Amino acid sequence: MTEYDDRLQEVEQYKAKFKENKQLVNDARKTSKALADAILLKDENFASLKRRNGENVRLKKQLEETKEQLETTILEVSKVKGELDSALVEISGLKMSIPTEKDVAVQ
Repeated sequence: MTEYDDRLQEVEQYKAKFKENKQLVNDARKTSKALADAILLKDENFASLKRRNGENVRLKKQLEETKEQLETTILEVSKVKGELDSALVEISGLKMSIPTEKDVAVQ
């Protein structure tokens, strides 16, 4: 009977070990799936960041072009303002040289 009990105890140990191994395999599968999901998420985030970076580069280039256009416009406006100021000075001089009605009446 002791041999039977020994065998039964050995079988129970194998069953316990099998159950433990089965749990380890299940845990490994879950871990593997979690890692695969994490890698997929990382790849998706990387692709998203890459797209955003491309968009940021495009916007930066567009901003630089707009800045250059604005600087050109400011230079043109300054030039026109200078011409306008010169014209106003000339008009003021001409205005002073035109005799008024009072000047004409005195003469």
